[in-house]
Amino acid sequence: MDASEFLALVEQRLDETGMKAATASRLAVGNPYLIRNMQKTLADPEIAAPRMPSFEHLQALCKVLGIEFYIGPPRQHEPSAVLHEIQDAMAQLAAASPLSIDRLVRVLELAEAGLAEGRRIMPPDKKAQLVAAVYEALTIASDNEATARRIVGLVA
Repeated sequence: MDASEFLALVEQRLDETGMKAATASRLAVGNPYLIRNMQKTLADPEIAAPRMPSFEHLQALCKVLGIEFYIGPPRQHEPSAVLHEIQDAMAQLAAASPLSIDRLVRVLELAEAGLAEGRRIMPPDKKAQLVAAVYEALTIASDNEATARRIVGLVA
């Protein structure tokens, strides 16, 4: 980004925030002339000794305007292919079977009741598999609680 692109970004943020250049300058560096001097310097390239703001002043101005001030190696602008795949998979999963908290609570209640009736203690990983299977059965069977009870009864 060169100086004119930076100034355009500053002016855009001023418009978006409704802040005046003098106000932003004053908040950043204590005087109202920072942005005005940048505009003058860039408007007239024939100025005898053009001065651009210091690193610290630019950083302070960015903070006031909510502009990220970053100096470092170029960032990757496009999300990686793996990230796209993960986002697509999550969207498909959410669209296919959104999690119902009410259904999940009911499944946990059924599983706990069934295991208590049979005086059966299950390790957490097996209990999680049971809950997932009962949840899936309820989802497929449109909340048929009898089906869920039969599944829990098989293991309890």
